[in-house]
Amino acid sequence: MKILFYPREKCKYGMAVLTEDVTFLEIFRTRYGCSEIPYEGEQETLTQTRLTELCKEIEERVGKKTVVFYYDSQERKAYSYEPMTYAAQVTDFSSEQNFKPIQLMENLLYTSLIPDDSVIALHGAAVAKEGKAYLLLASTTCGKSTLTAFLWKKAGYEYITDDEIFISRKSMCVEPVRKNLSLRQGGYDLLGGVVGKTHHVFDGKANTYLIVPEDELKYPEYQIEKIVFLAGYGSDEPYFIKTEPREAFLKLLKGQLSGKNSDGNVIEKYKILTELSQKTYEMRYSDLWTAERYLGHLQK
Repeated sequence: MKILFYPREKCKYGMAVLTEDVTFLEIFRTRYGCSEIPYEGEQETLTQTRLTELCKEIEERVGKKTVVFYYDSQERKAYSYEPMTYAAQVTDFSSEQNFKPIQLMENLLYTSLIPDDSVIALHGAAVAKEGKAYLLLASTTCGKSTLTAFLWKKAGYEYITDDEIFISRKSMCVEPVRKNLSLRQGGYDLLGGVVGKTHHVFDGKANTYLIVPEDELKYPEYQIEKIVFLAGYGSDEPYFIKTEPREAFLKLLKGQLSGKNSDGNVIEKYKILTELSQKTYEMRYSDLWTAERYLGHLQK
């Protein structure tokens, strides 16, 4: 058995994965760039009591509160442990034919995302031109990552991050926490050879293609120039309009990326979202070049 640790910058909890399943470990390592924690008890039997002890040991070694996910591929069971309580939630896959432990782990990764008190987290991607950030906010499967990859690899934008945008409460700038950009099969097929080298991952359910950023970020933080809500891709009736501030505020509120309500200062957060709502637009685009042209209008 091996242990991989994902520190999750700007979040209160890290995440550790324990399993003897080599494929599972490789998928987790490839997606999140995790480091391995040396573990001398690779052959030991992990009872729930021992797992609880191991959770505490991991936290002491990494110096951070950590969500722990243990996947027993022999018994076909998964155990998840919340920080501090160490109470285990057990999922039994033994009677299921098409069990997806990777999906269970991804769900835990999402529900345990609690930002540091110094930042606000939004679900979206961020790119930059001349040091100014453009945030692309959308729900899952709306083409956000595909558009981001296109702007990065084809249209001369700098890639900041995908999926998780962390905004400083103090400066109201994007604090970059880079992740590998993940494309689904449809996005990868659409972009063709534009994206260059990718890492192919099949998690038992779907293909994904990871683009690993190899260049260094140009700035420690990025001033937010504009925020664009993506309203759909492939439409015959594209548009690009300014968003009414009240509507934008509600969308930003809904677009927060946090599994739990952990805000230390809600009034401060609302003030920040109110100010950000003045910078918002909504876009529906028929193709990637149309989207790039719309974004270009914001830079004039």
